[in-house]
Amino acid sequence: MGHGAGTWRVVVFVHGFTNCGEQFEVLGQQFYDAGYEECFVPRMPHHGLSDRLTTELSKLSTGRWWRSAATSWTLPRAWATR
Repeated sequence: MGHGAGTWRVVVFVHGFTNCGEQFEVLGQQFYDAGYEECFVPRMPHHGLSDRLTTELSKLSTGRWWRSAATSWTLPRAWATR
């Protein structure tokens, strides 16, 4: 979600293993209502698939999750135009 103008306050929520970004819907709205211009929730690797019985999560290592979490700042940092 975003206000559409140049931004300077961005919040990034990263969901945990086996969870999803939906857990941040209410919290994200609260930050947005408080004036944060962007609230970003990236989908982590092998998550968010329509088949809930998939074995895709078994392909995700701790290192890959951490790298994805760390690089999830790249896009919001580009939005942050003080």
